[in-house]
Amino acid sequence: GQRHDESIRLVQMGARWYDARIGRWISADTIVPQPQAPQEFNRYSYVQNAPLVLRDPTGHVACLDEECRLVVHPVAGEVMRGNTPPIEEFQQLVSFISDVPADSRVWSAFRHTVIQAVRRIGTRLGEVQGHGSAASFRRAYGNPTFRRIGGDPIDGWAETHLDWGAQYCGLGEICYDASFFGNPWRNMGSLEQNVVHELGHGLDQRGGRQARADLAAAAIEADGVRVAGGGWGTGYVRTSRGYYGWPWQQNPGASPGEDFADMYVGYISEHFRDDVFGAARHDWMQAGISRWTALAVSYD
Repeated sequence: GQRHDESIRLVQMGARWYDARIGRWISADTIVPQPQAPQEFNRYSYVQNAPLVLRDPTGHVACLDEECRLVVHPVAGEVMRGNTPPIEEFQQLVSFISDVPADSRVWSAFRHTVIQAVRRIGTRLGEVQGHGSAASFRRAYGNPTFRRIGGDPIDGWAETHLDWGAQYCGLGEICYDASFFGNPWRNMGSLEQNVVHELGHGLDQRGGRQARADLAAAAIEADGVRVAGGGWGTGYVRTSRGYYGWPWQQNPGASPGEDFADMYVGYISEHFRDDVFGAARHDWMQAGISRWTALAVSYD
């Protein structure tokens, strides 16, 4: 199903040219599809050098099926929901600023991973809103800016400011400081989940922080065991039940805001634990996501 150009005796495979005579790509991949995986930086490779298992129908991501509904997480090796919309649809939805000089390879990998996370969120919210994936993200988030700031003023890697501003991070920005960029390749493997976590805070913020208020009042249980919430009148209950570990649980802080952002990671990627506790978290998110998204859409 690919185009063979007889004049140059090469095959056009969508994103690059292939020479069947020598069994090699003769042009580099136009992007680094999954910068969390070191193999992806060999831009002359194909599907992480695993062509018997993986395929690449778009030219930009290694998948397990022709429709790219299933992809393999490049670090954990787990099967995940695929991102079918072309990534180009999402490149104009967020902006990037760096306050300090940035290594071009690191900055490119950071930008691309952020856009991957934006695409994942847009795809999931599109199912909720009934709009296109890119339009669904824009309606819920506007046009946020990801900013690399100097120094280390943030408690953790990042801080989201979609309804408030600070001296080091302005309104409408999600800021990353030296605690991430000091060792970027070690941290890049969990960046996509972290971006989704931060945008979970962003959805909550643009929705008047209703999601965390709902979680603070909830009493999520399974088989009579407490999972999350503050609805028992004894303070907020934070457990790891229903979660996979890092990087799917980004912040174990005992607050409804952090718990909601982690539940957002699980919901967007459909990656809660396959047990009654994971099902309880998923069902609670499923019941509220349309409301919180509608509140975020009304922010502007």
